Amino acid sequence: MLQHLLEGSGKSERRTDLFKKIVFQLLIAAPNMIYRTFTRTLKGVRIREGYTINNYTTIGIDVAKNFLDICILPSGEVFHIPNTKCGFKKILKIFSQYKDIFRVVMEHTGGYQKAVAEFLIQHRYPVSVINPARARYFAKATGKRAKTDAIDAEMLALFGAYHTPPLTEPENQKIEKLRQLLHRRTQLIKMITSEKNRLEKTPCDELKKSLLHMINFLEKELEKISLIVQNTIKETPELHEKMKILQSIQWIGPECAATLVSELPELGRGGRQQISAIVGLAPINRDSGNKKGKAFIQAGRKHI
Repeated sequence: MLQHLLEGSGKSERRTDLFKKIVFQLLIAAPNMIYRTFTRTLKGVRIREGYTINNYTTIGIDVAKNFLDICILPSGEVFHIPNTKCGFKKILKIFSQYKDIFRVVMEHTGGYQKAVAEFLIQHRYPVSVINPARARYFAKATGKRAKTDAIDAEMLALFGAYHTPPLTEPENQKIEKLRQLLHRRTQLIKMITSEKNRLEKTPCDELKKSLLHMINFLEKELEKISLIVQNTIKETPELHEKMKILQSIQWIGPECAATLVSELPELGRGGRQQISAIVGLAPINRDSGNKKGKAFIQAGRKHI
């Protein structure tokens, strides 16, 4: 039936419109079938504003500690490349063979994605780093129950084609440095607290000496890190200005202000609704039909 429509799709405007509607429904119901079976035939059929099959290329990268699995659509080619600087050069060679790359999509993977994302952004590729939960829900919606690195890469490429995720901006190195320093400061505080708790429960004098020695060492390290944090903020006018504004608000001290500046760079650019949603304070409705459920808050950036 589809082949019949394909052959006769140019006979009239009504038939063309009907054809496009059917194709759009098929894209939602069975994206893999469309991409793998009918890619060559569907030239010029627009499935999203700004994206046309065969005119643009979307790329999904599944990031692991040691390897990158890459899927390129609509060609369906898959590559398995080391997550190293040498591997990044290979990626450039592969990508140079394709014109009109629409999106390069990857997930947040605890920091392993940062090097390849920054590398591709520096070489002016349209990179989108997305929440892994969104990618997984999308894969389930397409009916994909299996999960492998190659399948994940393919789903990320499809996600980029259908949802047009926002582009990831280049990281501000000063803000990233401040963020890492504050994470280290939090780790040191947790270690000091753990050692003090052990000290209270230890009857042995030798162990007490060891614990006291470790607490003193960690406290000195904490002082060093805190000093570096202060100097980093002073050396960066933009951060210093934001800190002054935040600390003018009652109950916000230097530590809280530094956390907000580093973990929430959208401050000053986004609206109040957007900032509330990012932090996880925007109420989410649970209504269906006549039922009016209680609104609740969830998610948000954990360090905030």
